[in-house]
Amino acid sequence: MGTVILCYHRVAQSVDDPFGLCVGFDNFSAHVDELSCVAEASMLDAICEPSRKHRVVVTFDDGHADNLWNALPIARAKGAPSPYSSSVARSTTPMDCGGTGWRPS
Repeated sequence: MGTVILCYHRVAQSVDDPFGLCVGFDNFSAHVDELSCVAEASMLDAICEPSRKHRVVVTFDDGHADNLWNALPIARAKGAPSPYSSSVARSTTPMDCGGTGWRPS
């Protein structure tokens, strides 16, 4: 069976969202409910293991703190594992992404 990896940008209410990337609490909760009906929620390290159902991995990009406070409790309450990574540094200067990785310029 196949695997779908969904990447949410931000799960929050009433925030400035000029690009329409934010998902509200109720919508995210409904997404997790629907996904659990049609697929097995999984972590990235398990997608190569055999499964009788399609797999879905829910991830969050950019390390927004509201994903940690809002989305992860919803996912946990519904038994859906959700990889979360946080940004380790903030910079107001352009990032140097060459070489071995990124670092503040």
